[in-house]
Amino acid sequence: MTAWTRRGVTAAGVALLAGCASGREAPAPEVALEGVEPLGGGLLAQRLAVRLRITNPRETDLTIDGLRARLAVNGRPLARGVSDARLTVPRLASRTLTLEATASALEVMRQVFGLSADADLDYSLDGTLFLAGNGRAPVDFAQGGTVRLGGGGGDGLRLAPPHRR
Repeated sequence: MTAWTRRGVTAAGVALLAGCASGREAPAPEVALEGVEPLGGGLLAQRLAVRLRITNPRETDLTIDGLRARLAVNGRPLARGVSDARLTVPRLASRTLTLEATASALEVMRQVFGLSADADLDYSLDGTLFLAGNGRAPVDFAQGGTVRLGGGGGDGLRLAPPHRR
């Protein structure tokens, strides 16, 4: 091995070690379901506005360049949607994004007719955030929780604390 080759290998090794030492993984953004509202639809499909809260626990701004998501209620798929919305979430902050999702009208009716006045609705939300910038890997998310529909007075609708999956 020549002196130049040894120097090159040594420099590459030092650069690799320096990159590993400073390359701690940034915390993943958090995505939580904030609300769902009907937008209308037809006989076979319903459109829903799914409001998501995206929290950036990182020390730098996070620019999201799109997302896809699926919502299930009581273990049954309810809606799915995609968005090409661009959103910048400042460091250590939260922002909301509304996603237009599509639900099978039949599945919506199954969910509604299967409810009792004091039902608990378990929901799960999962999907992928697409981050802006070349080489930025997409970030998968999964979150769930329970919506309580009565038994507590007031407006009869309470959102239990969410849990991460």
